[in-house]
Amino acid sequence: VCSSDLFVQHKSWGYGVIVSHDFLLSQVIIDFKSKKGHPMQFQYAGESLTALSPDHIAARRFKDLDGIRQMAQSDPASLVRIVLGSLGGRATQDQITAELVPDVFNDAALKKWWESAKRALKADPLVGVPQKKSEPYVLRQEALSQTEELLAAFNATRTLKDQIIALDNLAKALGQFADSSKLQPVVAAIEDAAKKNVKLKTGETLQLLALRDEIIARHPSLTAGADVPAIAAILRENDRSLTALLGELPVSKLKKVILALPDAFSDHWST
Repeated sequence: VCSSDLFVQHKSWGYGVIVSHDFLLSQVIIDFKSKKGHPMQFQYAGESLTALSPDHIAARRFKDLDGIRQMAQSDPASLVRIVLGSLGGRATQDQITAELVPDVFNDAALKKWWESAKRALKADPLVGVPQKKSEPYVLRQEALSQTEELLAAFNATRTLKDQIIALDNLAKALGQFADSSKLQPVVAAIEDAAKKNVKLKTGETLQLLALRDEIIARHPSLTAGADVPAIAAILRENDRSLTALLGELPVSKLKKVILALPDAFSDHWST
C-alpha cells in the first residue's frame, strides 16, 4: 500500500482502504476488514463509499495500530478526542468503544482501560462528559474550565433527579470556584425548584436544599432566598411520615437533614 492510501467507509462492510486502481477495467480494489481485495466499479464506488480523513480513527488504526495502542496507555483523552472527531464530534460510550474493540483492546482490557480514560476525560477541557451513559461525549471547539463545565451541566438539566446528580458533581469542586457570584444563579435555581416541588417530591426537595446549604456554607457571600422553605420547616410539616421521608434520603444528604431535627421539633424535642 502506497503513502497515498485513500480510506473509505461502506455502510455494510465498514471501513476499508483502496489499495489499487485498474483504469482499464474502470474499477478499484479495496481491502475491507471482512472482504480483502474486493473490486468495485468506479461509478458504484463513488455512489456507495464515503472518503475518510487520514486522521480518522479507522485510518489511524490501519496505518499505525501500535501507535494507537501506545496512545491509549499514555494519553487516553487524546485517543478519545480522535474517535469523537471521527464520529462527527459526538458519540456515546458504546460508540467510542466500538471503534477500539477488537483491534486496540479486547473486551476485558477495554473495561479496565475505560475507567482510567473517564478520569482523564473529566479533566479534559475539550471534552464534554455526559451525566448518563446513554448520552454522548462531546468534542468542543474551545476549551471549558471544569467549573464552567459543571455550571453548563447543571443548567442543561431538566428533571429534579438530574439536578441533584449535577449538583453532587458541582459540590465536589466548590473549592475551585474563585468567583462565588457564578454560583448565585445555581442557588436561585435550586430554591425555585424546591418551592415548586416541596409538596409532591419532598424527599428530592430536601436533597436540593441540603446541597444549597452546602454551597452557601462553602461560599458565605452567597445569599439564600427569604421565601424558601427551610429543611426544618419541611420536617415539621411531615412529622407523621418522618421515618419514611428520612428513609428516602441517600446517606450523603441524611446527616444535614438529621441535624435540622432539633430545630424542627424544638418544642417537643425530647419526645
